[in-house]
Amino acid sequence: MYNEFYGFTKDPFLIVPDPNYLYMSPKHEEALARLAYGLKERQAVMLLTGEVGAGKTTLIRFVLSRLPSAVQAATITNSNLMAEPLLRMILAEFRLPAPLSADKAELIKNLQAHLENREAQRRRSLLIIDEAQNLPIDALEEIRMLSNFQVKNHSLIQILLVGQPELRARMRDPRCLQISQRIAVNYHITALNLDETRAYITYRLRRSGGNAELFTPDAMEMVFRLSRGIPRSINLTCDGALIYGFAEEVRIIDSAVVTKAAK
Repeated sequence: MYNEFYGFTKDPFLIVPDPNYLYMSPKHEEALARLAYGLKERQAVMLLTGEVGAGKTTLIRFVLSRLPSAVQAATITNSNLMAEPLLRMILAEFRLPAPLSADKAELIKNLQAHLENREAQRRRSLLIIDEAQNLPIDALEEIRMLSNFQVKNHSLIQILLVGQPELRARMRDPRCLQISQRIAVNYHITALNLDETRAYITYRLRRSGGNAELFTPDAMEMVFRLSRGIPRSINLTCDGALIYGFAEEVRIIDSAVVTKAAK
């Protein structure tokens, strides 16, 4: 709606995760470096957490877009499943049959055979479970069992658990001790600070072909205060300010525009 008015070639503050718009703050760079290390070293279980809207899913999509062709990735986004339904979904994501007539033991056997076949071809397998804080205890135990699939000195499947801060609390549950002890890569993405928020807004404006100075310094500070440095909230706040600015035909977004839009 406001793209033509402000000279954008694409909406700068869409909240849909887009790896092409990933802003590499120091926090996201560190998260990416740790994941890259874990994937390269074939660590069995990795954990990535962050506040709601911190950019976890965008980061994961960025990682997926750059995986070598030898890595087959299965991504689970509906994690509120008990063990057997979760196992069936994992097989489906790996493009394996999971007939209703098959019992749990047969499903596990089929998955293990697939992983062993890929290993024999010097190909690797990666399982990503997003929103993993929703996993029931029995499902987490099933994931731990999958990490037992090993050959020589490494796992047949690497597992990346992604979730909100509650996932870290879940891992401290005594019932999750065995899987928590297997986490070799562990990182939590915190909110952006003021300087990072300013850089984030400027990056998104430039990435969309707009004026990098469209938001005044005081406007960016107001965005930071309202969003608390959470990227998704920054997007919502800036998008609202641009809609308001367009409606009022304001060419430069200052703190007054941000405040009025927020109200």
